[in-house]
Amino acid sequence: MKNILMLLIITFFNIPCANADYITTNTFVVNVQNTVAVTTSGNLNSSIDAFSGEMTTPLNIDFNITTNEDIKNINLNAYVLDSTNTKHSAFCCTEPGVSSTQKMCLTLGNNTHLPSACSINSCNKMCPTPIENSNTISYPGNININNKGTLEYNSGGYYVAQINSGITDLTISLATTPKSGTYDFNTAQDESDTYQVEIYLDNLP
Repeated sequence: MKNILMLLIITFFNIPCANADYITTNTFVVNVQNTVAVTTSGNLNSSIDAFSGEMTTPLNIDFNITTNEDIKNINLNAYVLDSTNTKHSAFCCTEPGVSSTQKMCLTLGNNTHLPSACSINSCNKMCPTPIENSNTISYPGNININNKGTLEYNSGGYYVAQINSGITDLTISLATTPKSGTYDFNTAQDESDTYQVEIYLDNLP
């Protein structure tokens, strides 16, 4: 029995190996550039009640971003001009951290009677007083991003958005009631005129 087993083993290992065929491979390489397309929509105009500062219609803006690649550092900026035509961040971050929704306040400045730098800075404070922020009004609101994107406030005064490939909506929505301490009819600090803020995306590839 032992000899038969040995014979079987020897016979098994002496089976001739099949010769492998030679295979030639080729690789096609196509370079696809990153593409980013942005469209904007929303309600960008409103009027306010002169006694309360209440907006008649809520303001909102939507940046619809289409990209074929993940983007890690698109910046969402908002600024107000002061009386020396210097740009100041219009954001007041009220909820730091990384998330898909951020609470904030947004400052608008008088477009004809430009506010001072001190007035803008006061309006951006957590607890402002109307007498210190003439010709600026702030409104609370939210910034939201979908498509599993994230937002984080940067100390430079803007939000950094992490955007995934596909279609993403980055939106800002404001409440109609002004932030406490930024509008008071009795102090007569805010002159009647157009108040505005410029909002834009930066660092797009």
